[in-house]
Amino acid sequence: MLAGSLQQFFDFFYCADTMATATITPVQRRHERYGLREEKPLVVRVEFLGDDGVVETVGRILDISSGGAKLHTEVTIPAETEILLHLESTEAASRPPIFETCGRVCWTRPMSDLAWWAGTQFIEELPQRVLNRLAEEGYLERRQDPRMPCHFEATARWELMPGTADCEVLDFSVGGFLIETNAQATVGDRLLIQRRDASPDEAPIAGKIRWQAPTNDGRFRIGCSFVTKDGYPTFREQIAQIQTDEETATPRRRSSFIVIAGIIAVAVTSLWIIKTNAAQRSAANSSVDAVVGAGAEPDINP
Repeated sequence: MLAGSLQQFFDFFYCADTMATATITPVQRRHERYGLREEKPLVVRVEFLGDDGVVETVGRILDISSGGAKLHTEVTIPAETEILLHLESTEAASRPPIFETCGRVCWTRPMSDLAWWAGTQFIEELPQRVLNRLAEEGYLERRQDPRMPCHFEATARWELMPGTADCEVLDFSVGGFLIETNAQATVGDRLLIQRRDASPDEAPIAGKIRWQAPTNDGRFRIGCSFVTKDGYPTFREQIAQIQTDEETATPRRRSSFIVIAGIIAVAVTSLWIIKTNAAQRSAANSSVDAVVGAGAEPDINP
């Protein structure tokens, strides 16, 4: 316990000493800034020197560049405060930390009684490999191509796992596609997806898993990139085929509905005619009975 506390102090004061020899000046933003995926928050450990020693809290990065980041924290961190940010990989415990860097809070803004935003500037710029790794592990939204929504059921088969899993394809872009499934995968693995109602000659789509995030209902959303250069064109062709099938099925469903409605209408009309005729015959019989009962000869030839 004591050793851990001492290590915190040593780490922090090393960071503070680095800041003392560095100069941070407000500059126009000159680094490309990346947003974070909502389905996979980027949580970091934040340390700073408070009135009673080193304070350790947890923050969430809202966006990041090689020069700085915007944080969401549950404690207020005054402007000009020196901080230490530490992020461990969540994909594999054996992997080294994604990054550990020093920075300074440039501004803060309260969002509620229990939440603050803090703009931070790093002392040293993050290497591009750090941003690349954040993208590989599914944190960064570095999409250059727009997502196009779609929805169809498919079967997924992982390269290194036996069996298959049912999945739903939710959207796609030039670079890849998004599926949702009950099966957990491993980032970096490859998979094949096949439409549930595909024809025998329809080729499966190959993808490489780039990120994975759990949903609130216990399923997993998995972002995949196309593996081959013809992955996107083939995917587009299959989407077009799905749309064609749906457009073809719609008139059939409409025709079936019209036929059924016609049958029901004829049946109702026939029933009404039968009931009307029966009522008329019943009325006529009642009239005849009344005349006979009075002793008169019934006039049956009007």
